[in-house]
Amino acid sequence: MPPTQARGLARSSIPAPPKKARTPAAKWSHEEMTSMVSQLVQAKIDGQTSENGFKKSVWTKIASSFQDPLKKNTRVCDTKFSRMKKDYKEVRKLLKEISGFGWNSETQTVTAEDAVWEALGEV
Repeated sequence: MPPTQARGLARSSIPAPPKKARTPAAKWSHEEMTSMVSQLVQAKIDGQTSENGFKKSVWTKIASSFQDPLKKNTRVCDTKFSRMKKDYKEVRKLLKEISGFGWNSETQTVTAEDAVWEALGEV
């Protein structure tokens, strides 16, 4: 049976399921990220962690601290923190394992000569 047919019906006659409307991505300011990290540090000090990270109550408290309704979801906050950890690990790897990278404390950015960036892009 051809792949475009299913039990005698042309695939075009089967309606496609409706697409879910995607929620717009939350835009995080430096202050909001700093607030989240500060709250997580305090939760760690207070012992509000579980085997897999922070307790749900911590994420609930953090989410409720934001005015933006897109950030009032615990999953959104948890996902943002996971991405921040991933970014941190990538920067740490650049600074520790790859020669030619430095850190600018004033601008809080990774620094390198153009040749180092170009070589990294070729890998």
